[in-house]
Amino acid sequence: MGFFLLFHLTVIGAPSALTPSGVTTQSITEEYFKSVDSSNFITKVIDPKFPANVITTTAMISRPDLVGSPEKKFTFVIPTHTNDLCAFHLCCHKLIENGNGLVGEVVAMWIDFREISSEVDQIKQQFAEANIPFRMLRMWDVTKAQILPGWVAQQVAKLRVAKYISANNYIVLDSKNILVQPLQLSVFQSNQKTYNFESDILDRIEGQHIVWYQQTHQTLRKPWNGHDRVSYSVTPFVFHTKTVLAMISDIERETGKTIDQIILEELGTEFCLYNVYIRREGLLRRIHDSKSDVGLSRILWADPGPIGPIADQERVPAVFFGAHRWWLYNVKDTMTRDVLTLRVKRLLGITARMAWFCDDKCLRSEV
Repeated sequence: MGFFLLFHLTVIGAPSALTPSGVTTQSITEEYFKSVDSSNFITKVIDPKFPANVITTTAMISRPDLVGSPEKKFTFVIPTHTNDLCAFHLCCHKLIENGNGLVGEVVAMWIDFREISSEVDQIKQQFAEANIPFRMLRMWDVTKAQILPGWVAQQVAKLRVAKYISANNYIVLDSKNILVQPLQLSVFQSNQKTYNFESDILDRIEGQHIVWYQQTHQTLRKPWNGHDRVSYSVTPFVFHTKTVLAMISDIERETGKTIDQIILEELGTEFCLYNVYIRREGLLRRIHDSKSDVGLSRILWADPGPIGPIADQERVPAVFFGAHRWWLYNVKDTMTRDVLTLRVKRLLGITARMAWFCDDKCLRSEV
């Protein structure tokens, strides 16, 4: 999204706005590590990829409250805006249809200057009929009056929303993450903990994602370990709620900046921040189990083109499937576009009964 907005998180019908805790400007010093368990110690790390004054801990900061646990039902967080409404409606419809009784709550986040669409009332009614709690949070009137690009505002919101989540974990979806398979507990958790998904080792992460990870390592002063297994910065993504709150507090204290400023200025992402932070703090194995993200989600993009991924989804369906709104941009032949659209509608389970909120324009932007 290219638009800019004034960012603030307010619960409809609830008092007060989300206000970040006090931030003090200080460098990373031993003073900051007063909470470190006495068995831990601080060491300077000399690494060619980092300044010589990088400081890290060699063991996990002692935080007994940061412990992973499984969920009986899942809390989903979904940012949306006016231009995403059709996909958002489909996403919600399929959470109800394929949720298998495992959707505990859906928290939507409205990232738009415009008023919330009346279509959201229809979505709210669908959730009510399915006995699934649904909330819509607004984002504007920034507490600190900071102007943020829409994409940055979304990232900040996915972290700050933790203050409003009562579940131990929450799962962030994008509107285009459509649940096309019956949901199982094993998709997002083992018997003990929720999953931190892995795509590959850091040294093999490609594209803009590797740039985000490099910048995040610099921001968090964590030495680069190319053999760390991490995910791409994509949804679905599982956050441990208390760890997100601890991360915001820690990073704001370390840098003297708000999390809003960090994401805006440091060129990382919310998912990279979380992945690097839990590895830096030694928290990964305490709050999550690890699992490959193969088979979790498949999204159609304009580049390299939709034909291969559509065939892959038809052959081995991922749990979540969807399409970026410009997925057909490089397909110029009208007949081919129509055939591919029909195949995608079939894969998404879009029926004639759903035409009132999901037509072909929901699936594609015309060239």
